[in-house]
Amino acid sequence: MSFAAPIYLWTLLGVLIPLGIHLWSKREAKTIKIGSVQLLRESDSRQSQSLRLSEKRLLALRMLLIATLAFLLAGPQWTTRARNQPLAYVVEPSLLERASLKTFLDSVASEHPVYLLRKGLPEWGESQTVPFGNHPPNYWQLVPELDSLRADSIVVFTAAYVRGLRSRRPESSGPIHWVVLDGETASDIPVLARKVHEGYQILTSQGDPSFAAFRWQEADAGAVWRIAHPGTDSLQVNSGPYEGKLPVFDADTLEVAIYHTDSLDAEQRYLRASLTALSGYIGHPVRVQGGVGAPDLIPSETDLLVWLRPDPVPEGDWKTLAYRDDPLAGQLIEQGRHPDSFILTSRLTAGNMVAGYFGEQLLGILDPGKAWKHLPDRYDTRQLEAGELTPRRQPAANERDRVVRAWAEPWLWALLLFLLVTERLFAKYRSQ
Repeated sequence: MSFAAPIYLWTLLGVLIPLGIHLWSKREAKTIKIGSVQLLRESDSRQSQSLRLSEKRLLALRMLLIATLAFLLAGPQWTTRARNQPLAYVVEPSLLERASLKTFLDSVASEHPVYLLRKGLPEWGESQTVPFGNHPPNYWQLVPELDSLRADSIVVFTAAYVRGLRSRRPESSGPIHWVVLDGETASDIPVLARKVHEGYQILTSQGDPSFAAFRWQEADAGAVWRIAHPGTDSLQVNSGPYEGKLPVFDADTLEVAIYHTDSLDAEQRYLRASLTALSGYIGHPVRVQGGVGAPDLIPSETDLLVWLRPDPVPEGDWKTLAYRDDPLAGQLIEQGRHPDSFILTSRLTAGNMVAGYFGEQLLGILDPGKAWKHLPDRYDTRQLEAGELTPRRQPAANERDRVVRAWAEPWLWALLLFLLVTERLFAKYRSQ
């Protein structure tokens, strides 16, 4: 037997606590003189012997209870040796859409196990529902689970998408062979559409195993018509390379209200210039209004309220950017107390706006691309080479046999619960 945290074995000294309390309670009794002891002599001496025996049993239960808790903290485990299986196949679920790979797995499944490359490594079977789609697993996070398969050789069929990698390269004690299946060369794929003024723009995904990009293209006004249904607003394209039906959303004008004092007039001019530049960069209309002094009424359609005044910021269904000078701030715009509140931490100059990436931070507040934020993760088809997926190898002392650690914690928890219930019942019965 070994222990995951042997330092906790020092807690075994805690068994001396109930022993010390037991001995301390056996203090010398006081002598009381009485006239007659006839009744005491007639009492059954066996009752006192039974009481002393019960105290010892209760003491043993309490000491065993503390010892069990100490072993639980130390994490006991024992080792056994298990014979490895010669070969195991692991396949990324999205690749099962390919008929050739599925045919191959059908032929080898009778001789070797086949697992799915996802959390838990479930075994693949014909009756199992497999989630299809372009959703790569976290490859490196699954390497420790691949080690647990106890196979002399593990062959992993994967798409090896770039976005499936997180954290640093792991270590592995087993031979894992990554087989990267080439993806299909992607052309311009229409993703969604948006209405800008009187026309429409179509967002297309462009990429292949080596690159990925997105771009907006103007749609031919005579080749599209809009299909509006509650919850299913879409754009029908009936000609050209983007023929089909696309989800559509309106690129509504972003309403920004700026209210300032005379001393912060320069800041409001910098903000107006930044918003105009961002509107041209993202192709999204932005309208700015406001002025000097506090307004009587803020328009309800306001998306962003810029408050360059010392008085409290008005509350409403809008995002707020308020000026509060903070020399210790790490950036020009920081998060406020609420998700939709932000703080301008310094006076604006041409220099600190460029050095502090003010435009990027302001664009993050406006958030005009929330309708397509999920698209890069869905349509990014870049792939890695097999060698880039291979983890660092840590060869085991014996390649054929692998040490398997079986944890004893469940049994100890059951014993601890049994001892605790027994001790409480015994103590209540003996009034201890």
